[in-house]
Amino acid sequence: MGILSCLEKLNDLDSSIIRVDEFNKSKHMQYAKNIMDFDEELTQSNARYNPAIFDDEESYGKISYEKYITLLLDNNWRLFVITYDGICIGYIHTTPGKYKNSIYIGSFIITKAYTGKGYGKIALNQFEKLIRNEYSIMILNVAVNNKPAVRLYEHSGFHATHMMMSKKLK
Repeated sequence: MGILSCLEKLNDLDSSIIRVDEFNKSKHMQYAKNIMDFDEELTQSNARYNPAIFDDEESYGKISYEKYITLLLDNNWRLFVITYDGICIGYIHTTPGKYKNSIYIGSFIITKAYTGKGYGKIALNQFEKLIRNEYSIMILNVAVNNKPAVRLYEHSGFHATHMMMSKKLK
């Protein structure tokens, strides 16, 4: 798809009904099941792009949504929910980065039904506006062969700074 058609798609979306909000248990617990399902979807996607790392990844199994959210928010991690017209369509899971004024995006997902339509770019843009006063650098890892994600990040202003490599030993 050309850049022009991507821009047309973005112009068709009403970005005002796509929201990125920091997770608040009293406001967002109704999205906990969605987020847990998205986490499983993300793990499966990561396994497809880098099986050496993710093919033996354990899921959270049968724990309560409350416990799951508590695990996500441990150790300075922050969770941001992405909603479209009141429906949870994804999340961003972050922690302070190891570099001064940086934030590390550990997980970012827009569920399959909404991918490739411009929602991710709008969500990243809104997320950036939300954290801009706290951080000056956003960092994330992406599988090199995950072309849709790489394109999204490049179109959102990210550029490659490091390369991670892996090798399965067993």
